[in-house]
Amino acid sequence: MKNYFNNLKNAMLVLSKDPRVIFLGQSVSCPGTGMFNTLKDINKNKLVELPVSEDFQMGVSNGLALNNMVPVSIFPR
Repeated sequence: MKNYFNNLKNAMLVLSKDPRVIFLGQSVSCPGTGMFNTLKDINKNKLVELPVSEDFQMGVSNGLALNNMVPVSIFPR
């Protein structure tokens, strides 16, 4: 399991180097899920904390993508 976590955290760091990438969802900048720990070392300006509203979140992600951004939309389960 530790290898999986380390690889996931590393992938998030690699993605964050792209200026077009933004991470959004629940528990991206506030602790509460396991995904939070994969984003701890990401620049806080790239993290957008959203309320629990999946349809809204997907709409925001689609809008960002249509504007040449690369949204990483996180839906914790």
